[in-house]
Amino acid sequence: MSEKDLQQFSKDLRPCPFCGGSAKITRGVTLYVDMYAVTCSQCYGGSMRFATGYHCITKKVVTAEEAIQKAIGRWNRRIEDAWKAGQT
Repeated sequence: MSEKDLQQFSKDLRPCPFCGGSAKITRGVTLYVDMYAVTCSQCYGGSMRFATGYHCITKKVVTAEEAIQKAIGRWNRRIEDAWKAGQT
């Protein structure tokens, strides 16, 4: 996934819940998989990392786009949204 593609996904991100700064999608590379997370550009707070590739527990292959969407979903989730919806 190119840097330009990651910037396109970053348009869907809410501001940082810790400092209000802008966030971006970050990519980490290990020997076997790519990992994606959301990181604040100011305070460097971040989401969980989500890996691509075959997951032996779920027996499914996770694509880069799926991993990015999971990271975005976790980043954009706010507790006040759950309170408003009555899901506490």
